[in-house]
Amino acid sequence: MTSRCKEKSHPSSTVMKSETHCPSSNPDWATAIMENDASKSPNSHKNASLSLFLSKAACKDAGATVTAEIQGVIDACVKLTGMPDLTLGSFMNPRLLDDISFHPCVRFKRWESERILSFIPPDGNFHLLSYHVSAQNLVAIPVYVKHSISFRDSSSLGCFEITVGPKQTMGKTIESVIVTSQMPKGVLNMNLTPSQGTHTFDPVTKMLSWDVGKINPQKLPSLKGTMSLQVGASKPDENPTINLQFKIQQLAISGLKVNRLDMYGEKYKPFKGIKYMTKAGKFQVRT
Repeated sequence: MTSRCKEKSHPSSTVMKSETHCPSSNPDWATAIMENDASKSPNSHKNASLSLFLSKAACKDAGATVTAEIQGVIDACVKLTGMPDLTLGSFMNPRLLDDISFHPCVRFKRWESERILSFIPPDGNFHLLSYHVSAQNLVAIPVYVKHSISFRDSSSLGCFEITVGPKQTMGKTIESVIVTSQMPKGVLNMNLTPSQGTHTFDPVTKMLSWDVGKINPQKLPSLKGTMSLQVGASKPDENPTINLQFKIQQLAISGLKVNRLDMYGEKYKPFKGIKYMTKAGKFQVRT
């Protein structure tokens, strides 16, 4: 059995939010896969599998955290022969979960008494479980952003610099990092130099995008340079908000873990394994 865990986080200097999505829209999920051993079950499909996708989201920023939460979904894709009775149990920190919604196949009383998901799955794709983890549970934020963005009155130039780094990642690599920011209308152009990756600035929409890639903790990625400002334009009332996208393989920031997945009622032996992934939902940093 192999499983993947997906989580999302958002940093904001004053506000941080995180969201989670279904595997179809987000690749960071916790997946558990059980495969039939065809040699022991001649009537079973050779590569039949059960996949469980666990997605989570968290919100934080490099400064104060305004809001932080996780929205999670366990999605199942079942292609097993016979009538397998499945038990997804031995959760680590199951009481972190709030507002839980179960698929009708789940035996609710057993969850209440033992915190174990016991069910006979339908064929195909379905939502097994959705849940929420609130900010009160101290959701860990795996990324931080350092920023210095300045506009001056009666000046045609502004300064821009941001650095992205890992935080509470348990040594895991942060990858697929993309930084975006909607710049004020008074910004005509930007002359920036990235330490890694590529960046674009659209002078019409005022959208800055920086494709960072992977973060090397030994050499943090940065983007810095100057902004060309409209002559005579007043200083913006607020600095732009920085948005981040990223994912982390083999890490579930909520702390929720599945220790085992068992199958009963059928004689073929399933293959088992666990994988985790964290993915950013709405991660914002107010500058």
